[in-house]
Amino acid sequence: MTFMKLDLAESTKYITKNHSSLREKLQTKGYKIIDEFSCAGFNTNSINKLFGGINKGRPNAEDLKQAEEFALNLKKRLQNE
Repeated sequence: MTFMKLDLAESTKYITKNHSSLREKLQTKGYKIIDEFSCAGFNTNSINKLFGGINKGRPNAEDLKQAEEFALNLKKRLQNE
């Protein structure tokens, strides 16, 4: 099983939902969330272990390229503030 490709709106909605618990904990401790990034990762938790895991081979080169682009864009934004 592989992670489905989401368009920008779907991806943003997924990230927002997926990170909500962590985001809330950080915000209650006074942290300001300025952006979020997510990518598929190899997962063998729970029942996934029975099937050999999901998202095998992830993160892959494309995921790492997107992470690097995200970090560089975030760095630029912060330097321009």
